[in-house]
Amino acid sequence: MATEDRLDGVDAYMKAIRTAERSATEWLGTHVADDVILVSGANEVQGKANLLERVGSIYPFTPTLAALGVSAPVIAGDGTITVNGVMPPLGAAPAKLDVTFHFNDDDLITRIDETIQVGAGAGDPATTIPMFARGAINGALANGTPMTFGYVDGDGLPHLSLRGGIQIFSETQLSIWLRPTDHSAASIATNPAVALLYRDSKSRTTLTIKGTAAVNGDPGVRTRVYNLIPEVEQTHDPDRDGKALIIDVEELRGTSPIGAMHMKRG
Repeated sequence: MATEDRLDGVDAYMKAIRTAERSATEWLGTHVADDVILVSGANEVQGKANLLERVGSIYPFTPTLAALGVSAPVIAGDGTITVNGVMPPLGAAPAKLDVTFHFNDDDLITRIDETIQVGAGAGDPATTIPMFARGAINGALANGTPMTFGYVDGDGLPHLSLRGGIQIFSETQLSIWLRPTDHSAASIATNPAVALLYRDSKSRTTLTIKGTAAVNGDPGVRTRVYNLIPEVEQTHDPDRDGKALIIDVEELRGTSPIGAMHMKRG
């Protein structure tokens, strides 16, 4: 058993799945048998050509595997080699990747077994907006990820817009300051159902929200909603002629670096 050749093949595979670079794929090609099999979860790739095409292409996990931390190889008594990989915190991405390599007498890889571990599910839904979601929503504009706001007008036509001033108003509510030129209030008075989307591709965080909205004319509520929005949003309505919209969050679902999230009003 030429341990050095086997470890070289392991290095080639791990580099190929992290980078999809042509040179890494060519390097791997010198270390796999023609009848090699890759078993990754429920998926199976058979044959050298198909394996090299797979690792040399951008597939769903490739961008996240670029940051994979890989352990030192562990050589078992039967000659198989296992490496363990850990992902940095990312939403909707693998948390761990364990790979075991099998070899023939020529030290070529004949089988690769991948075990992918994803983050834990959300479990039972919370009854208040999760803390991670609160921070993401409040900091959306500063993060360069303004939220998408959707409602339906009186004619049944859907409308979408980016909102930089959506803020947490309470444990179960969001708030938006509607500028004087914003005509959504009339439609919401007829159909209060709204939807919101937050997406941060850098952290692979996604939040989808269903809610019920209403304009609140209470002077104290108006003042608080206006004061909560970022200063750059306040400059669009310095005379405070707009309206305070309060959204009761009916359900929130999402993925984040700390795992899945689910909130539903009691």
